[in-house]
Amino acid sequence: PTKEILLPGTHNLENVAAAVTVAKIQHIENKNIRKILRTFKGLKHRLQLVRIVKDVSFYNDSFATTPETGIAALNAFTKPKILILGGSSKNSDFKPLASVLVRDKTLKAIILVGREAKKIKEEIVAAGGFKNMIEGPKNMAEIVYAASRVASAGDIVLLSPSCASFDMFKNYQDRGDQF
Repeated sequence: PTKEILLPGTHNLENVAAAVTVAKIQHIENKNIRKILRTFKGLKHRLQLVRIVKDVSFYNDSFATTPETGIAALNAFTKPKILILGGSSKNSDFKPLASVLVRDKTLKAIILVGREAKKIKEEIVAAGGFKNMIEGPKNMAEIVYAASRVASAGDIVLLSPSCASFDMFKNYQDRGDQF
């Protein structure tokens, strides 16, 4: 049953289906496939649950360096979310992401960071706007503090920046490790 799979999101169910197909081609027994699927928590920096504090779940998706991967992360959760978004440029088109953000009824706040914050905000405003955009955190401690201030029990704080990390961090691993 899919409810036994620990990885969040329909995109991860697609990945599981592909992995199961390969396992079956390799004649792996069903009991072994099930064992792995019931225990595999995913890879570091890819929708990784890092901590639950006061019933707020903090997910590290620092590997999400494009708007498309950010959209997949947003769609992985149905609970209320606080999204940490932004970083350095990859010359991405943020219009599709902005459209998703404006329509997402579970999104409580967006914390805009890094060099791309202004460009992302402009696209969000052009897509219809969002009422709770937080700007200005200068380092990960300030970013997490801002997220914690708006989070309530049952919420998800999601670091899924949809941008590169080189304006504030060494790389995506450094960004995720600091988170």
